[in-house]
Formats: sequence, structure tokens, C-alpha cells
Amino acid sequence: MGTSTLRSHARSGRIVAAGALALLGTTVWAAAPAGVPVAHALPPARAITDDIMGFGEGSRAANLTVSGTKLFFTADNGTQGEELWVAEGVSAPVLVKDINPIPERGSNPSNLTVIAGTLWFAADDGTNGTELWRSDGTEVGTVMVANIHPTNDSSPAEFVAFDGDVFFTAFRPTEGRELWRTDGTGPGTVVAHDLFVGESSSPAELTVISYPAPVGERLWLTAETNNSTLLSGTRELLSIDGGGVVDPVNTEVSNRAPLELTVIGDELYFKAEPVAGGPGFQATTIHRTVGTAAGPPADFTT
Repeated sequence: MGTSTLRSHARSGRIVAAGALALLGTTVWAAAPAGVPVAHALPPARAITDDIMGFGEGSRAANLTVSGTKLFFTADNGTQGEELWVAEGVSAPVLVKDINPIPERGSNPSNLTVIAGTLWFAADDGTNGTELWRSDGTEVGTVMVANIHPTNDSSPAEFVAFDGDVFFTAFRPTEGRELWRTDGTGPGTVVAHDLFVGESSSPAELTVISYPAPVGERLWLTAETNNSTLLSGTRELLSIDGGGVVDPVNTEVSNRAPLELTVIGDELYFKAEPVAGGPGFQATTIHRTVGTAAGPPADFTT
């Protein structure tokens, strides 16, 4: 099985590949050039995460994220705890930065996402809690962007590129878990929308679709809302344009709890559950967007 085949398996979660790197089980392997390669077979390989620990316990490599020919991942070398590492080609992996200097504590990086060549993630430096970080793969270029929750964890997640910035979700006591945006600087990291004033809207499934002009990009997501045009306190589908206008998409008045947002071309497919006791209760339906509005349930029987 060659590296092209490895890449084809990346979406299955079984194998993730970047160039000559691949995840097999919980170990990162690098293909080493040797002799004439056999068709449909990997060249001789070595486990590069074994190099991290230096002994047989394993580094528990996880969160593999590809950026060009680089492979970012988290691993524990038995000294610093779980931290951010990077590997490229057949070279030994490198600790990007010891973010949490407390021995064996680790910063536990999570939600690794590459946007325009920059790695965005959440990490705990042992002082500020789990906050927003970015990295270019170097120690000096790995920095905390903003301390959103000054006394605890903001736990940033769901990073997507939209409207020239990075949008994500985070928690702060004054708003709860809401939609944020950042330009990569502390002052430029702000609440994008407080979708449920006084409560957490808990945005999820952030999904961007590019439509033909003049519509342009729109950000789709699900959130709980107190918008009076919707069923208060229920999870609904929302659409946000580049000007910041939030459009509630009431997928038939009786439907709620949109899940599994999936993009095909410029159409968004999702499933929705009817309100308890309403028409068609217990009949979960699949919907799709038509343009930027929600259409009727899609009929997949014909």
C-alpha cells in the first residue's frame, strides 16, 4: 500500500498521511528510502514516535493534523507531558514548544486546525487555563493569542476561516459559550455574535459555504437562541453573511435540533427532529438548503 493509498484512507480515521508520514494504530511512521519499492507496498519504515519516548511505552501520539508536508500531532515524551510536536519527511519529530513548563504536566493541545498555513489550537500553559493558541511550527512562532477567560478555561473549538478572520467558539462568564472571531492578535480577538443573550448559545458544527456572487461566503451553524421568531431555547440552524447579519433558518416551524451539517457543492444537507408532540413527531427528516434558505425535506426515495 503506497503513500497515495495512505492518503485515501485518511478520512476513515484509520490512517492519516502527510507526504511520507502516516499514522498506523497509535504510532507515527516515516517511510525510509531503500531499494526498489514493491508495487502496492510501503517502503521500509520506522516508527518516529518511538524516537520521542526512547523506550517501549509509546508516546500516545494523537491529534494528527496535516499542513503541507508537515505533520503536527500531540505526544508525551515522558518528561514534558503531552505537548505539540511536528514531523516532516523522514526527519525525527521535533517538540514545537514546551507550552506548559510544569514537568510531566503537559499543555494537552486540542482541536488542532490548520487555516492558511497556521495551526490553531487550544492549550493550557499552566497559568492561564485552556486558551487560544496559534503556531507556525516553530517555538518562537507558537504563542497564546488571547486569554479569553481570565480566571479559568475558555476552551476554544470549531475553528473555521470566514470573512477574513478565524471564527470559533469559546466560553467567557459574561456571555457563556458563544461565537468568537480573531485576526490572530489579542485585541483582534472578540465576540462575533452573542446569539443567546444571558445564556450560552453553544454554537456547533460551524460550516462555511461559498456561493456565487453577489452572495459570497456564508457561515452556517447550529445554536440555541432566544430569537423571538424561533422556538425560544431550542437549537436552530443559523446563517451569517459577510456583513455580520444573522439569519435564523426556521426549517418548518415544527422542526428543531439540526444535526450533521454536510456540504455538497453549494447546498447544505442536515437532519432535523420535530418538536415533541408536533406534526410528524419522531419522524426525523433530512433537509437541504436551496440557495441560502432551507428547503423542504429532501426526498431520497425516488
